[in-house]
Parts: sequence; C-alpha cells; structure tokens
Amino acid sequence: MGSARDFIRVKYSESKSMHAVEEQFDEEVSNEAFEGKWYRVVDEVRHLGSGKVRIKTVSTVGELEVGVMTFDLNTGNSTIEWLNEDPESP
Repeated sequence: MGSARDFIRVKYSESKSMHAVEEQFDEEVSNEAFEGKWYRVVDEVRHLGSGKVRIKTVSTVGELEVGVMTFDLNTGNSTIEWLNEDPESP
C-alpha cells in the first residue's frame, strides 16, 4: 500500500487534480503495479476532503480480507486498518 500511496502523492503534486490521479492510478492497478503476494490494491481512490485520501487492498489468500489505508496527501502520514470484511459493503 505504501507504493500506491506514494504514487498517488507524486501524481497529485504534479497535476493538483484528483481526477487525473484517479485515471493514472486505475491504469497502474490494471497493469498489476500494486499487486503483492498476499494482497492487491484495488482501483478505488476515495478523496475524503481536507487533503485526506483512502485506498484499499483485498486479500489474495482469504485472511484479513481488506486493508484500508488513509493518508494525508501533503505529509504522507498514514494509518492502516486490517478488516475481515469491506467496511463499505452493504
């Protein structure tokens, strides 16, 4: 998730446009740029306002199925939560 966070921060600093960042991020995710052995980052970037962004991973092995990282675009300070289900699922 750290590399996905860093990608978003760099692209945002270049364009200052979350829309442009989301398009580039979707392309990188499609090319499996942020896929690891246990998790893969999904192409969902949620801008929370006040310079905060949230990204998610899903498990490729079935344990602790979702990782959620919330970070600050300017500083990169982040928190990660590991959950057994997607907090945004109905």
